[in-house]
Amino acid sequence: MKIEGVEVVLLDIEGTILPIDFVKKELYPYALRGLPKLLDQHFKKPIPALVEPIALFPPEVRRSPADLYTHLHDLTEKDIKHPGLKQLQGHVWRQGYRDGVLRARLFPDVKPAFDRWAANGKTLAIYSSGSVQAQRLLFQHVEDPENPGPDTVKDYEGYFDQNYFDTQNAGMKAEQVSYVKIAAALGKKPESILFLSDSDKEVLAAKLADMQSVLVQRPGNPEQDMAALLDVVGTFDELNLV
Repeated sequence: MKIEGVEVVLLDIEGTILPIDFVKKELYPYALRGLPKLLDQHFKKPIPALVEPIALFPPEVRRSPADLYTHLHDLTEKDIKHPGLKQLQGHVWRQGYRDGVLRARLFPDVKPAFDRWAANGKTLAIYSSGSVQAQRLLFQHVEDPENPGPDTVKDYEGYFDQNYFDTQNAGMKAEQVSYVKIAAALGKKPESILFLSDSDKEVLAAKLADMQSVLVQRPGNPEQDMAALLDVVGTFDELNLV
């Protein structure tokens, strides 16, 4: 698929550059296991970094660690992209990455595409519902596909400079205004930005903001109702950016 005039490639994470199962079956369960201890510590002695995200939840669920955990568990089970939950998950994941328990496993076509786009002068940026902190942790701990294991983790942050966007600094991903805001932050015209995502609602929102946008259908991704109306690729190898 030939796409002209692209200066920036804006990428979703889950279901786009790595399998949904990594998030649903590794990251989410790990956070749920670690949250009770973190919340207990915070309620006994407030942890400064947790004050702001916890304040985003209704007062009635902040009465005790147990009440808050029940609410966080419910949000996780329903896969609700609450900004406070995303920030708390990031705090738990940090330790998992540091311990080598968590390692990001990207689809095999992703790194070659990053290298190809960067070599051709494209700016790479990330837009995910996960917090910027969680995004950066993930890209700091990418497993080498040719030599998997905790001792061969690589740092991919260099691909993105400081170009990370989440629901806090950009807005919700299915809203047109979020993409307008991202284009302004990058200092680029929307039509010069290509957004890649596994969500048809996000792709349509980006299109409404005048970005170029393509739906990515990876193995294991849920079917998208509006896929027939969109440009679709299965891997980044199908994209020819000029």
